[in-house]
Amino acid sequence: MNLAASRARPLLIALLLLALAGAALPIAQRLNGQAVNSVRVAGKFKHVSRGALEQVVADQITKGFFEVDVEAVRIASRALPWVREASVRRVWPDSLHVAIVEREPVARWNDEALMELDGTLFQPHGKASELDLPKLFGPAESEREVLSAHGRFRSVLGPLGGGIESLRLPARGGWRVMLANGTTLVLAQGQDAATLQRFANAAVKEIAEHLDQIEQVDLRYAGGFAVRLKQVPEKASGG
Repeated sequence: MNLAASRARPLLIALLLLALAGAALPIAQRLNGQAVNSVRVAGKFKHVSRGALEQVVADQITKGFFEVDVEAVRIASRALPWVREASVRRVWPDSLHVAIVEREPVARWNDEALMELDGTLFQPHGKASELDLPKLFGPAESEREVLSAHGRFRSVLGPLGGGIESLRLPARGGWRVMLANGTTLVLAQGQDAATLQRFANAAVKEIAEHLDQIEQVDLRYAGGFAVRLKQVPEKASGG
């Protein structure tokens, strides 16, 4: 009896494993067929349309809960113009959660793109032209240099002339700072915030009340600066 039982035991184990495998197959099939019944999106949604994000996610859900490609959903979500980063995760039993981080522009670049604080450029659609942002211009690969200079110049000039309207770095070097009142400040290559500080000190003391009448201030002189006044239209004479 003991010998027969010992011989039968492997057969019983094999039959039990087959039975368990047969039972597991329908369960696995049901799990693979488990649908994604809800999508939850999270973020600030200042510029990104919640509806547009939900549609992008829905377009990627072509398979069940366990089979949906979460990386494809993340890539598609991140492809939206105002999305900087996206994360996607499954939430049992039938939900997909998508969280986004929006881009935060701090300036315009060459009238073609918006710039983030780290110098990253992006080209959004929609109402980007309505954003009140400083205008920066410069050659390719100079984005961070110009943005950094804008921060330094702004801290020196403050509200002088209404603040900085635009900053330009020509290909030949130097800087052109346009104030909100239309006055342009010209600096040579190598000149920086210290030069502007001397001008700002002089402007506050001597020419602040006349600044709106000045078209350009050339700061490329070691001993001072040259001023060019705005042209005043001549009045038509009566006759």
